[in-house]
Amino acid sequence: MTYFFSHLNLKSDASGSQTLDIDVDGTSATIAPGGTLDTITIPKLAVGSVADVQAKFAATDASIAAGVAGSAAASSLVQQNLDAYETSNDAALAQEVSDRTAAVSAEASARGVALTAETTARNTSIASVTAAVNVEKGRIDTLLAGSSVDLNTLIELTTAYENADTSILSTIATMQTTITNLQSQITALTSP
Repeated sequence: MTYFFSHLNLKSDASGSQTLDIDVDGTSATIAPGGTLDTITIPKLAVGSVADVQAKFAATDASIAAGVAGSAAASSLVQQNLDAYETSNDAALAQEVSDRTAAVSAEASARGVALTAETTARNTSIASVTAAVNVEKGRIDTLLAGSSVDLNTLIELTTAYENADTSILSTIATMQTTITNLQSQITALTSP
């Protein structure tokens, strides 16, 4: 029995996920395996014996099978490349997280060391200034220790100095007068 047709559409299942369209008057067959679309060019089918048509169908089936196998191999290669890319990115991300963690830890450590050094320097400086103030305070206390007057303000010191100065000048003037009187008496006694 011989069948003649100009267009053939074959489906592998009810869903139509695997189809084969053949245009007998044309020069191409379209196949959609697994949801992808590949176009395979085949020689124009000539009307002839059933054996010739069956042979051409077998050759087309072999070509389709090779295309499906090639698609599966390409899909597998793409998946392998994707898996390798994800693994590489995961490793790079883990390394970046590790590097950033180490950098932050090093910075925190360096700042801690710097803060400790600055605190030590400030405490040393404060102790030095405190010691110097205490020395000067001791000197002032020593200066004021012999005074009977409470000389703890600048005005009290100034007033005490002025009073002492006036008293000394008065004492000197009195002594000069006394010396002058004594010299006069000595001159009177020693003159003939």
